[in-house]
Amino acid sequence: MKRDEKTIQYTAVDERAGIPIEVVYPGVNVEKYQSPPTSLGRALSSVGQLPPEGDEGGPTIGFFYRMSYENGLDILAQSFVKLKNENSIPGLKLKIGGGYTRENRGFINHIRNILQPYMDDVIWSDNYTLDEHPAFYKDISLICVPLRFNEAVGLYLCEAFAAGRPAVAPDTGSFGEIIQNAGVLYSPNDSEHLTEALKKILLNNTLYEKCRENALRLSHERYNDRVVAGKLLEIYRASLTSAPSSSPPAVSELAPTAPSSPIFSAASSGFPL
Repeated sequence: MKRDEKTIQYTAVDERAGIPIEVVYPGVNVEKYQSPPTSLGRALSSVGQLPPEGDEGGPTIGFFYRMSYENGLDILAQSFVKLKNENSIPGLKLKIGGGYTRENRGFINHIRNILQPYMDDVIWSDNYTLDEHPAFYKDISLICVPLRFNEAVGLYLCEAFAAGRPAVAPDTGSFGEIIQNAGVLYSPNDSEHLTEALKKILLNNTLYEKCRENALRLSHERYNDRVVAGKLLEIYRASLTSAPSSSPPAVSELAPTAPSSPIFSAASSGFPL
């Protein structure tokens, strides 16, 4: 199990102090992101078998984060071109969203140059609005953001899982802990290994369906805003109950006065700091 470095630091300090660690993961409004189930059936007539020639219904890889070098969009673009050159997954498409700033314009031009041979199969979601955000996941088969840094969670994973969309991600940061069996991890984080990871899940309908089911399960049991609220309430109640004072202490006083009570922090919960 891997954790973000800041999480490790906080955890080490809390464990040395004898304070129990309660991990509370972030959650989203799962009903907001619920989407019709996708299947690779149009891309695969059965496990490992390609569809009839001329079938345009293929899977769509989704990228949703700021379009920058740090977030690895170039790694995904190179991998997408490799897959298209191989034509191992007919009808494959790439949908890109998340926006970019002025400082990223040169990088975006670089990405467009990489994707130029297959721009007809690339969907750019440039006009992003908060109301339209959940619809992004309805059009994709899986989410893939090859970050070059150790992410603590990545809220897009919680959103994608709520829509029943598996993830393909580098085996870095907390991704192993967050994704578990709801997707495919790869290492090292380069286009060659990403290409193989994408083929692993997109050319195996059975694996894809298992990952999709696990994504929905994790969304329901863990990355659900109602579940998060319930767990936080339990922690706060436990802290108040175990406090030595007869009167409820201020929230800011809970940790130092109640060493035996669970501590909740952004780091131990997996929220990025």
